[in-house]
Amino acid sequence: MAVELKDFEIEFIKFKDGIHTLSFQLCSDFFQLFEKSSLDSGNLNATVIFEKKTQLLDFDMKVMGNVGLFCDRCLTKNNYPIEGKLNLHVKITENIGEEEEDLTYILPSEHSFNIAGYLYEIINLAIPMRKTCEDIGEKCDESVLEKLNKIAVDKEGDENKEQNPEWDKLKDILNNLK
Repeated sequence: MAVELKDFEIEFIKFKDGIHTLSFQLCSDFFQLFEKSSLDSGNLNATVIFEKKTQLLDFDMKVMGNVGLFCDRCLTKNNYPIEGKLNLHVKITENIGEEEEDLTYILPSEHSFNIAGYLYEIINLAIPMRKTCEDIGEKCDESVLEKLNKIAVDKEGDENKEQNPEWDKLKDILNNLK
């Protein structure tokens, strides 16, 4: 069964005032909901606790699990554990203000609120800037590392070959002046 955006639509109008807990399973289908997503695989659990008040919804969203990411060094795809959370306040009002980091507005005529984008944001913000196999206790692919080292050595050799002999003469003159 394919996941759809409507699966993350919270119809708060159906809930009584108070605290409510919802759970979501986020898998590879979830990432396909977002155009140009850099993520394509994962297995995560999202827990959403929201408090419904007369003119306000308070969301406490937590996401834990694994996402498939490529090692920055050897490009091996591994499952990296991630964990993130977001607190969001949704104010129900006719006077729509400027959205802030943890505050958004909806009109009183709206009866649901979609949290898919916020869950996706939590996941993306939880991904480390630098990802290596060592981060998860694995070893990088040795054959790729060997090729990278060979390229680095070849490049150093090329740089030495490309030196201009006229600059070498100028450097010699400068050294003789000292």
